[in-house]
Amino acid sequence: RLETDYNCSVIVFHSDNQKDRFNELQALSKRRLFGTSARTLHDTLNFLNQCDFFIGIDSGIGHMAAALKKPVISLFGPENDDKFRPLGDNVVIIRKASRFSDDSINKIEVKDVLKEFNKIVINNKNRL
Repeated sequence: RLETDYNCSVIVFHSDNQKDRFNELQALSKRRLFGTSARTLHDTLNFLNQCDFFIGIDSGIGHMAAALKKPVISLFGPENDDKFRPLGDNVVIIRKASRFSDDSINKIEVKDVLKEFNKIVINNKNRL
């Protein structure tokens, strides 16, 4: 929906062993997605510098995006978001269940992410 409703280009960061999953995602997309399995931190930072925002699970890439002062929507599952969240003024955490529940990240819905994304667009309309 980000592609069609907001005319966004999407970069999907994935590891080499997730290439098949990326191809499945590409097949579902109405527009071409750009996938990368950046090999180094430098490559990852270069890709992030091209992004206007970051949406993803709690990961090192989310922390790097926050350090670059990009708006970040970080999806948390069983991890402790108080302790491990990316830091920054433009960071939003989405959690749908109590901590330490293994399936909690699966309860996050697209509408939850779009709601927070809309706030980012409104708050950063001069930047995006």
